[in-house]
Amino acid sequence: MSIEKRRLSESRRNLKEKMEDKVRVRFLKNNGEIYAAFVDLKQSDETILSYEHIGQHSEAHLIFVEESEDATLDEYRGLYIELVYQVGYELEVLNEDFDIEIFRSPDFSTNPKNDNSEKPKIYEVLICDDSGEKLGYKIDGVWTVLDQDALLNKLVEIIRQKYG
Repeated sequence: MSIEKRRLSESRRNLKEKMEDKVRVRFLKNNGEIYAAFVDLKQSDETILSYEHIGQHSEAHLIFVEESEDATLDEYRGLYIELVYQVGYELEVLNEDFDIEIFRSPDFSTNPKNDNSEKPKIYEVLICDDSGEKLGYKIDGVWTVLDQDALLNKLVEIIRQKYG
């Protein structure tokens, strides 16, 4: 096994172990790009682990991180959701504007039909079947399809109801 493959394999193993613990993260913006900087996960003397929607896990140079500014909650909302609900991280968010309550209404473990208007919604679009089961949703312009056939059938039904 080459040194690069061994390093990558060790990195993945360490990442899986870290994902089981709470990981400190700061959501940052540089040149309009939003990314998550895992402040305690050093990859080398000059880099830390980072994550973006496109490219996903990579290394961020400490100078790049220092030159970045904090992203706003609206900017990093989708990335937070991706890291927690799709990748599986347990995060400790260091951004000052972070409010976990925003992500609990409706959260991914409750019935999305349960409308609690006191808490803001995280979905731009949420499509459920008649029983409340999620079929697909859109967050920060990105669609996630959970059941393609059922989602298409539901969309056809919605269009027929609206336009006859």
